Amino acid sequence: MGQSEVIAITLIFYQVLLISIGIWASKKIKNNTDFLLGGRQLGAWVAGLSYAASTSSAWVLLGFSGFVFSYGYSALWMMPGIWIGYVIMWLNLGPTIRIQSSKNQWVTPTDFISANVDSSKKKNIAILAAFLITFCFIFYIAAQFDAAASAFSSNFDISLGSSLLLGALIILIYCLLGGFWAASLTDTMQAIVMVCAAISVSTVTYIEAGGYEIIIKSLNAGKHCFSEKPLAMNFNEGLEISELASSKNLYVGCAPDTFLGAAGQKARSLVEDNKIGDVVLGTFNIMSHGMEH
Repeated sequence: MGQSEVIAITLIFYQVLLISIGIWASKKIKNNTDFLLGGRQLGAWVAGLSYAASTSSAWVLLGFSGFVFSYGYSALWMMPGIWIGYVIMWLNLGPTIRIQSSKNQWVTPTDFISANVDSSKKKNIAILAAFLITFCFIFYIAAQFDAAASAFSSNFDISLGSSLLLGALIILIYCLLGGFWAASLTDTMQAIVMVCAAISVSTVTYIEAGGYEIIIKSLNAGKHCFSEKPLAMNFNEGLEISELASSKNLYVGCAPDTFLGAAGQKARSLVEDNKIGDVVLGTFNIMSHGMEH
C-alpha cells in the first residue's frame, strides 16, 4: 500500500468519525441551550482543548511556526500578547460570562452584550453585534472550508470547487446534527492530533536534519559537518560540538545555504582570484529574510 492510499484511507476514516460524533452528539440535544452551549456541561478538558484548537489551529501550527522560522527570535514578540489574551479570557472574562449567562439564561454573545441597555437601544446593539461577529467569522470559516477543500483535492482526483462543497457538507452535517457538542468534541479530537503532530514532526525533523547526535558521530569519525538549523538544542550541546571540532581540527557550520550559497561563493571567488586586491578584513552579511525567500 502506497503513501497516497494510506493518506486517502486516513482522511476517509477521519471524515466518517466526524459525522459519527455529530450523530452521537445529536442524541444529547434536547433544547436550544444544548444545541448552542452544549448544555453548559462541556467540562474543563473539552472546553480548554476545543478553545485551543479553534483559536490556535492552522495559523499557529503552520502560519506562526513558519513566521518564526523565517524571521527568527524577533517573531516571538507575539507570544506575550497571545498568552496575555488567554489569561484575561480564562481568568477574568470567561468566568464572568459563565456565571452571568447561567444566572440570566443568556445563550448568545448578543444576549450578553445587549443585556444591560435600554430596550430602545437593545435591538440595534444586538443587530450591530451580530453583524460584526458574522462579518469577522466569514473569513475564518472560509479559511477552514478552503483547508478542507485542499485536503480533498490534493488526495483525490476531484476539482477544488467540488472539494470545497464536499468539505463544507461534512462540516455542516456534524455541526447541524450535534450543535456545540459536536463542534467541541471534534475540536478536542483535533487539538490532540495537532499536539501529537507538533511534537512528532519537530522531533523527526530534528533527527532527520542531523542535530547533536549525528554531528558528534561525524566529528568523531573525522568528518567536517554542515548542519541545518538548529545546530544543537541547548548551549551545552553546542559547546560540546565546538570543543570537539576544535580538538580534532575540523570545521562545523550551521545553515550552510548562507556561506555555501551563490552570494557567499561569489565573494569567496573574488577574493581567491585577486579580483579586489589584498583583503585585510572582511564581513559577510545576509541582508534579507534568508535564502528561502
